[in-house]
Amino acid sequence: MSSNEPNYSYNPQQPYGSQPFPGQMPAYGVPVNQQAVIQAHKDAQMSWVLGLIGLFVALGFVLGPMAIHYANRAERVGVKATLGRVLGWLCVIEFLLIVVFVGLGVVLYLTN
Repeated sequence: MSSNEPNYSYNPQQPYGSQPFPGQMPAYGVPVNQQAVIQAHKDAQMSWVLGLIGLFVALGFVLGPMAIHYANRAERVGVKATLGRVLGWLCVIEFLLIVVFVGLGVVLYLTN
């Protein structure tokens, strides 16, 4: 092969630092994407903030599912977001209980 000809050889090895295919674990020694970890920590924090606000504001039907969503995003990267997930579900349950009790109140009021 002369130096003017292109190199068409097949190389199955990934170069150091390249990203693996989706669903594939990174090879040993490959640095973790620090930006993704930082974003996952922000998502975990956002999930518990939304869950906490949703418990005290009457927007649990919006903030609860948002808290669960952010917790899922954080846990996809490997950052624990259990508090945000629990608070999100508590918001959803609280909203459903409010709807049930208000509905019962309306029914009882209309029957009297």
